[in-house]
Amino acid sequence: MDEIYEIDNLVPKLKLSAVLKAMDCDEKSCAYGEIVNEYHEICDKLLKLAEPVGILGFGTLPMVIETEKYKEGTPVIYAVLSIGDRIMQCSTKAFQEGDYVKGMLCDAIADSILFSLEDRMLEKLREVCREHKKGILKRLEAPHDIPMEAQREAWERLELKKRFGIDISCGFMLDPVKTSCQVFVLTGDETVFQAQHDCRKCPNVHCKFRNIPEI
Repeated sequence: MDEIYEIDNLVPKLKLSAVLKAMDCDEKSCAYGEIVNEYHEICDKLLKLAEPVGILGFGTLPMVIETEKYKEGTPVIYAVLSIGDRIMQCSTKAFQEGDYVKGMLCDAIADSILFSLEDRMLEKLREVCREHKKGILKRLEAPHDIPMEAQREAWERLELKKRFGIDISCGFMLDPVKTSCQVFVLTGDETVFQAQHDCRKCPNVHCKFRNIPEI
C-alpha cells in the first residue's frame, strides 16, 4: 500500500424519514405511531453509541479480484467505513427479549448512520485525489462489481484489524457488520470524479436506501 489516510471529521447523523423508509413504514402503516415514538426515545442514545471510523488507501488490483474490465495491476483506492458494533448489540438484545420492533428499528438506525458517513468519505476521497493529481473513473462494490475477496484485500492492505479491531470471516464478511467497503478505480484525468454510488446501476433493487429521482 503506497499511502493510507484515516478519514477525520466523521459525524454520524440520523433522519427519521430515512429510517422509516428503510423499514418500509409510512403513516398508513399500523405500527407507524409505535415506531416513531420508539425512534424518538432511542435515537439520541444510539447516535452516541456509534463509533465511526473511516480509511482510504492507494493500491492496485491483485489477480484474485481482477474483473473483465479492470485487470491485475489496475491502480485503485480502497475505502472502508464502519460505525462499530454497539448499536447492533442493542438490536440483538431487543430481538432476544422479544421486542422485534425495537430490534428492527435499531438495525435500520445503524444502516442510516453508516450511510450518513458517505458524504464525508467522498470529500476526503476528493481531497486525496487532488493531492495526487488523480481522478476516479469507477466505483466498484462487492459482490456485483468485483469479487467478495476485495473486502479481504482491503482488510489486509488497510490494516483494519490493527487500526480499528475490524475482523473478517472466511466468507469475506467484515465484522462489525455495519462496515462498508468500496474500491475506486483511479484515472490520470483529474477532472473525472465518478465516485458516487449509482442506484440505477446497482442490482440490489430491494435496497431500502435505493434512490432514483424521477425524470
